[in-house]
Amino acid sequence: MEFNFSLSRLSLLCALITAFWLLDGFHAPVVRSVEYIDSHRSLEAWRRCVQLFVVGAVSVSLIDHHTGTLDRTSLRFAYVLLGLILMTSGCLWLRSLKQVAKLVTVNVEQVSKPSASHFLSGTP
Repeated sequence: MEFNFSLSRLSLLCALITAFWLLDGFHAPVVRSVEYIDSHRSLEAWRRCVQLFVVGAVSVSLIDHHTGTLDRTSLRFAYVLLGLILMTSGCLWLRSLKQVAKLVTVNVEQVSKPSASHFLSGTP
C-alpha cells in the first residue's frame, strides 16, 4: 500500500473534504443534557462520523495498492469501494445524529415551556 500525492488526487481529497464541510459535517450537533442522552456521548459519536468520512476520503483519493511481482494487480477499486462505503456510513450516521439532536431539542423546549392553559387551570 502506498500513498499517491499527485495534484489530481490531492484535488479530489480537497473536494471531498469541502463537500463534507458544505454538508455541515464539521459542526457537532448540539444536544442539551437530558436524562436519556449524554452530550459527551453525542460529541464522541460526531467525532467518529468525521473520522469515518475522512478515512473514507483518504481511501478514495490517495491510496494505491499493487500486488504481485511480475504481473502486478491494482487493488485500487477495492479501496475506492471501501472509501465510498465509509463516507456514506459517516454521512448517514451524522444525519441521524443531527435529527435526534433536533428532535430532543424540540421536545425539551416543549416540556420546559408551560402553556397558558397550564397557568389558567391552577394545576402545579
